[in-house]
Amino acid sequence: MKRKRNRGVTIAEAIVAMAIILVVSGSAIVMINSYSTFSADMLVRTEALAMSENALECFKTSDSYEEFVGLLFSISDMPLDDPRHEVQTRTVPVDPDDPTLGTREEVVSEWGSFSYAGVGFTVNFRVTYEEGTARFSVYALDRNGQSILAVDNYMKAVRS
Repeated sequence: MKRKRNRGVTIAEAIVAMAIILVVSGSAIVMINSYSTFSADMLVRTEALAMSENALECFKTSDSYEEFVGLLFSISDMPLDDPRHEVQTRTVPVDPDDPTLGTREEVVSEWGSFSYAGVGFTVNFRVTYEEGTARFSVYALDRNGQSILAVDNYMKAVRS
């Protein structure tokens, strides 16, 4: 009498196969998760750098505070949080040789500071225009407070 051999998968073989599939799947999920985190961080850095570079280019091409702000808002629709602006003036004679002509106010310096909070980053920049010089600073930080970009006191000469 011939015996029939049952061919099939034993429970032990099925458990080993499931364990292998579980390990491979877990590894794939960890790799995908780390890649998506890395990709999101790079996207945040790229957006913060682009915003900072746009502000710096506006500064490079402007000769006054008003011109800087006009350029900044013309190239971007970014909502700036709590922009601060201050003007320092002095009184000077209209004509130093003829005091009867009176006096006028002259701008000595003008500065503004701006902040933008994006998703996962913050960009803060400050621009100052004084007699003959202008300064620009920008700081971009990620959600953890780590520096993405820092430019401190970029200076240029301007027409007074």
